[in-house]
Amino acid sequence: MNIVYRIYQICIALPLLLLLTVLTAWVTMVGSCIGGTDIWGYYPGKVWSQLICFILFIPVKVIGREKTNKKTSYIFVANHQGAFDIFLIYGFLGHNFKWMMKKSLRKIPFVGKACESAGHIFVDRSGGPKAILDTVHQAGASLRNGISMVVFPEGSRSCTGRMGNFKKGAFQLADELRLAVVPVSINGSFDVFPRTSKWVNRHPMVMTIHSPILPKEKGIGNIKATMAEAYAVMESALPEKYRNSLNNDVTDMIEISDTTLRTAIKNSSEDFIQVITDKYWEIVGGDLKVETMPLLTGEQHSLLAYRIFRDEIMEGGFCQLIQNGYGKYIFGNPFAKAMRLFGAKDLSKLIYKAGQIYDVNREDLEQERTDEEFMAMYERYEAFDDLEEKYFEMEEEMTGLIATYVDSHLDTFVKIVP
Repeated sequence: MNIVYRIYQICIALPLLLLLTVLTAWVTMVGSCIGGTDIWGYYPGKVWSQLICFILFIPVKVIGREKTNKKTSYIFVANHQGAFDIFLIYGFLGHNFKWMMKKSLRKIPFVGKACESAGHIFVDRSGGPKAILDTVHQAGASLRNGISMVVFPEGSRSCTGRMGNFKKGAFQLADELRLAVVPVSINGSFDVFPRTSKWVNRHPMVMTIHSPILPKEKGIGNIKATMAEAYAVMESALPEKYRNSLNNDVTDMIEISDTTLRTAIKNSSEDFIQVITDKYWEIVGGDLKVETMPLLTGEQHSLLAYRIFRDEIMEGGFCQLIQNGYGKYIFGNPFAKAMRLFGAKDLSKLIYKAGQIYDVNREDLEQERTDEEFMAMYERYEAFDDLEEKYFEMEEEMTGLIATYVDSHLDTFVKIVP
């Protein structure tokens, strides 16, 4: 049955979805120019999302839609299990809204331009306070007469299905505009299309809309309280395997003093990453097993993966990395995507190329070998040589870019103590 469904995806669903996407983008762009964004920026996308779920036979259930008023503007915040969160919310939320999305999504052909025409709000994460202020002004002009906003406060899709840590941008916006925050729990999207998958799986999706959290006093106290309440409420509607209570407990254990971090980054980007990842190794007991993988968040695993990648490649190349048992950890997880998100785009491309060699020769590369057989691998897999040379040339720059990203998002990677 699974094979039949995959054949259906390739031969029937994919062509239909591509056609629908292009058609929806054109209708949105033309309609928004002629008739305004309130109608044309929402309804074409809503129908598009419903059709995608219908064509792929994805069952959808919505709980709690009666808890919101269509004439009232809200900030909806949802956990981000996977790509199908977008279709679930767009198609079945039942409330006209604008997305808050990463600026980089504007580059997607057709879709990016359609989103811009529809009045969705793009955020430049590297823009600092000015970008936040611009977002507030743009949102203030858009959120009226029942038009709301939807935000994924985790910032990116989960690697494991578990909820990640929240960024406070959406809650700052709600505080500034004095709007209620509506938590939304999404369950099943990770099972339909996890971040590492190339195929869609037929699995039910459930969206639970919770009661609005009304604004209280204005300021940082309100922001923190609303964020904590929204997190707890959203997590309560998820099955245990997708809750983040374990990760929250462990993240609190990963404590490093601010002085230690500042000293390390003054020494070098390599030292900075090493100080943090040394703590990760302590948490997992120096061994990456099924039992220890959930002890770190997706972002923390990505940073640890870079530490492993760098150390192994600099010392013995890809053959050593794979023979030491890290092939699946590096190439079987969205490590390459994470490096692109961290700003190391050239490294991301290199990892994708190495991953192609690994995928084709995986069984042979992972066979246990004697020392002589191991040395012979370097001649057999000369295809890795050019990639290793390229990494040697870019290593310092890539390590610096990754360290800069981590330093800008420290609360995602470690708990800082005095």
